[in-house]
Amino acid sequence: MRGLFGGIAPSTLHAWRRSPDKRVLGQDTITRISILVGICKALHTYFGDPGDSWITTLNNSPLFGGAVPIDYMIHTGVIGMCEVRKCSTRGPRGTNGTSCTVVSKAVRS
Repeated sequence: MRGLFGGIAPSTLHAWRRSPDKRVLGQDTITRISILVGICKALHTYFGDPGDSWITTLNNSPLFGGAVPIDYMIHTGVIGMCEVRKCSTRGPRGTNGTSCTVVSKAVRS
């Protein structure tokens, strides 16, 4: 999960938790948080509570090629997160008829 925030070191995360009033977030971290909030909001708009599991479910969409969306975002960084964000705001069927939300039966453990 720390990978979504740019690979924050465990010690940094621990320091943030220990002293929340002293944490300073860089522009990259703020951007990543904004993208993730947008993805979560879009998924909840279209799927309700099951939207929570979408990000950790194998997805056979051409964007993910059978991968899990969270792994795709960690691997591709902010650019991949933006792609998922755009995809998630189009809804279950994309604007051009393609989908980014088609999922397989297998769920990541």
